[in-house]
Amino acid sequence: MLPIFFAVYDFYCYLNFGKRIKTHLKIIAYANLLYCFLSIGVITYHVGTITYWGWIYFSVEIAIVSFLARLELKIAQDQTND
Repeated sequence: MLPIFFAVYDFYCYLNFGKRIKTHLKIIAYANLLYCFLSIGVITYHVGTITYWGWIYFSVEIAIVSFLARLELKIAQDQTND
């Protein structure tokens, strides 16, 4: 449910804040990073029961979400330079 909430929030900000999106991008970027750390914690807790495919799934998910968070932070930083 958490990723769905993040996506809805992101889309809402896109539609309603236009050029003033810097703060909202930072919020969603940090929330995405927090989600990655939460995922790592859950993986660590269940390390003995995760299958090979589970490791692949979580690794790819964390990589993609981390990349998106870094991109959001970069765009928010570029907004301050405009």
